[in-house]
Amino acid sequence: MVSLSNFVCDFFKISNIPTINCIAVNSKIVQLNDIFFALQGTTHDGHDFVKEAYENGAIFCVVERKISDIPESAQIVVPSVQQTINDFAKQFYAQYSFAIIGITGSVGKTSTKFLLHEILSKYEKCVASDKSYNTIIGLLLTINNINLNVKRIILELGISRMHDMNLLSEVASSYGSIITAIEPAHLEGLESVEMILQEKTKILNHTKKWCVLPYQEKFIDYMREKAGSLQILTFGEHEKADLQLMNFDYTQYSAQIRIFNKIHSIQLKHNSKTLLLNAMSALAAAIHMKLPIDDILKSICEILPMKARGNTYDVKINGKMCTLIDDSYNANPASMTEALIRLSHSKLHKVVILGEMCELGVDTKKYHHDIINLCFKFDMCLFIGKIWRIIAESYKINLNNLYFCEDVQVAYTLLQYLVDKNSCILVKGSAATQVSKIIKWLRFEKKLEVV
Repeated sequence: MVSLSNFVCDFFKISNIPTINCIAVNSKIVQLNDIFFALQGTTHDGHDFVKEAYENGAIFCVVERKISDIPESAQIVVPSVQQTINDFAKQFYAQYSFAIIGITGSVGKTSTKFLLHEILSKYEKCVASDKSYNTIIGLLLTINNINLNVKRIILELGISRMHDMNLLSEVASSYGSIITAIEPAHLEGLESVEMILQEKTKILNHTKKWCVLPYQEKFIDYMREKAGSLQILTFGEHEKADLQLMNFDYTQYSAQIRIFNKIHSIQLKHNSKTLLLNAMSALAAAIHMKLPIDDILKSICEILPMKARGNTYDVKINGKMCTLIDDSYNANPASMTEALIRLSHSKLHKVVILGEMCELGVDTKKYHHDIINLCFKFDMCLFIGKIWRIIAESYKINLNNLYFCEDVQVAYTLLQYLVDKNSCILVKGSAATQVSKIIKWLRFEKKLEVV
């Protein structure tokens, strides 16, 4: 640990404490000598769990009011736990000389983070924030993984409303930054793609040395302007990108990548164009850091999709062997479109199971309608959620091969009755729609329930 105990002493102006183990915001996982921050969440108040945290071994609990259930000596009372977390993380990252890489974008942040971590780990000691941690809490908890040998920290920065990026970037100012893509997502808090662009690019205001930008023709000039004097590398399918994806083949799992003036042919272990584009943004970051291109290209050829982001399983339905594409982690219009394109190249009977795309704001119906229009070419489509049926009825969509289900249980049961051929089945939707349950049921052969 990077002097966490000393840092806590200095930050809270206390002394003579045992070695602090970890920082925690979840009382259930607190261990001996952890420091627990009693954060007020949207559904739970951390103060209600202070006693549990203390009983589990917390040496200190950071609270906004005194809790009678634990000794006063174990409490650090502050005006605002949230602001204390902000200040604690900001001061910690500023105190130590880490080269931080910040990653943001509408899609692909987590995949890009772990791809870059895998690449850099071969050359230096680096740490990446866990899971999909991309909020101020994620920045706080990442401190637990930092030790004296760490040279570089890779952080994922997610936003859902205006001013989020300034907060995150001020807490962890980046040496280099990556923007993966600008697409419609979290529109309930950001209202438009243009506002997403404005908010995401604020990371560049807090970047010291270099950046990686997606070459999206509509936005690239704005992003370049915001990057100012930073060293810029661009990636994408556009011919003007510094790293250009060319001749991607969904059936042969192959592609070409032009890096400046040299074209490299690669053979992949997947057929996800999105994943390859994520890898190209990580490659661009590695080029900024003067790492060997050929070695990194070899690593890119070995990557596989992360869990629930397009990985595949073999399952049996009604005695038929099926390929199950698990893309259930989340969904927005861009990722949904790419998943459907990928499915369209399968030679098997094609089945689509789609949950709703959440947080799309006033244009929700339009985005869902666009997706339905992409589905007519498939053999069977099961849509989960009310929005799909509303759109189908309002646009008088032909219902042949389209089925509308109230929930995942209905969709799963209907699938059992309808599948009578070897099929390729895509399951995708926002996390809130719980389509991941269908993946679990299919993989582990949940018994059919009559509905």
